[in-house]
Amino acid sequence: MRTGSFIVPTTLALACGAAFGAPRDVKMASFDIDAGVVELTNFGSSGEDLSGWRFCSSNSSIVLRYSERTGFDGTSLAPGESIFVHLNNDASGADAIDYSSLGGTVAPVDRTAYAIGIYFPNINGDVSFSDGNQIADFMQFSLNGADNTTANIRTDEAVDGGVWAVLNDWISITNFSSSIELIDTASVLNDSSDYQVNEPCLADLAAPFGALNFFDVAAYITLFNAGDPAADFAAPFGLINFFDISAFITQFNAGCP
Repeated sequence: MRTGSFIVPTTLALACGAAFGAPRDVKMASFDIDAGVVELTNFGSSGEDLSGWRFCSSNSSIVLRYSERTGFDGTSLAPGESIFVHLNNDASGADAIDYSSLGGTVAPVDRTAYAIGIYFPNINGDVSFSDGNQIADFMQFSLNGADNTTANIRTDEAVDGGVWAVLNDWISITNFSSSIELIDTASVLNDSSDYQVNEPCLADLAAPFGALNFFDVAAYITLFNAGDPAADFAAPFGLINFFDISAFITQFNAGCP
């Protein structure tokens, strides 16, 4: 964490033979879609200095937004340690930081399509965003896994650098997905199957919560008849119709996790 203690810059550490973990041991362990929080975790066996590390992000309409070169200076991750980067600048807690403290800009989280990579510097302390070999980790997600040629502007570099498998492979989310978790933490090369997408139990609308029963059905009927937005379960969103009823039934039959 940013403890204020002196951290040897990466370039000097290499020259002096100091021990640092492999940069690709640091991965995006989770992405909270609702809150806009990226969890960076060091899965290696030795510490990693994040000085000079930078984010690159894009969404379905905004491409290539970068954090600043010095944003992570003074930050390191011990083995097993995580830091939570709040893209919406609402961080709290010793292990959380605001993206604004990194400088630069970030593409707003977009459920239609979103891609984000974290880069580490070369021996000279520089990051070339077109060099996939400097990408520590990368992920891309989209609504229903649809390909998006705006958000994937850096995916070819991630593929060339060996951290993402296929250009048009997207982690598939829904309009209600709350977060994404990396479940294969050992592999450098990842694809969409290496992630778990967490969905809320949308059909659990009434007490007793945690169990689906007649009361949830009755609550949905009340919301639907009232035209309440809470009954809007399916596209086209903004219009409550038979498709929403069908989506509710699907969610109800699936049960709660």
